[in-house]
Amino acid sequence: MGNAVFSLPCRLDKYLCHNLVLTRSQVKTLLKSSEILLDGDVCKFGKQIITQEQVVTYQGKHITHRGHRYYQLNKPKGWVCDRDNPHYPCAIDLISDPVADELQVVGRLDADTTGLLLISSDGKWSQLVRSPNQNKFKTYQVELSQSISDAQIAQLEQGVELNAEPKPTLPAHCKRLNDNQIEISIQEGRYHQVKRMFAAVGNKVISLHRCQIAHIPLDPNLKPSESRLLNEAEIQGIPTSK
Repeated sequence: MGNAVFSLPCRLDKYLCHNLVLTRSQVKTLLKSSEILLDGDVCKFGKQIITQEQVVTYQGKHITHRGHRYYQLNKPKGWVCDRDNPHYPCAIDLISDPVADELQVVGRLDADTTGLLLISSDGKWSQLVRSPNQNKFKTYQVELSQSISDAQIAQLEQGVELNAEPKPTLPAHCKRLNDNQIEISIQEGRYHQVKRMFAAVGNKVISLHRCQIAHIPLDPNLKPSESRLLNEAEIQGIPTSK
């Protein structure tokens, strides 16, 4: 998966793609129009290298560098988080961004799991989101094959042992929704953790939907396959201390 970080200096055509959110062909057309100025002079050369100190202007307005991208996506079933899966398409391809090759998924979901995916070009921020933290839970809505008992909920809230792992899971937060549906919040990100936790207490996950990561809930206005940019509060609100 691409993990490039967009920074200056860079080529003018890439700068325009990134900061005007245009395709490469659109940028070529724009450069031919003589409407792009570099330090006050018309520039039609897409391979021109520009630096932080230079000023790019379009229709009289300074094109500022937008920096990293941060998205949330409502992932549907049948999409995965890696680009080289031979059986399923990559969820990043659902985002319309001409520099999508710079984006990476923050916290994976299986093909049959739906809901909130965070996607960003900022590697440091992505690592911060992934790292375990007592104030940073991931919340899932779970449909089970059987009714969930109070005893099973108590086990989950105490932490359960998973096969072939030396340490039990950290305590989960659980909220019963109905007889066979529950909302569960976990701090860790072990392999297939939620499914394995319910298997460990004698139940089976039928469907799994992630609805929140830390302080960022899935936007209720996003339909499956839709995405939006994160706002500043969502970007800056990730806890840093363990």
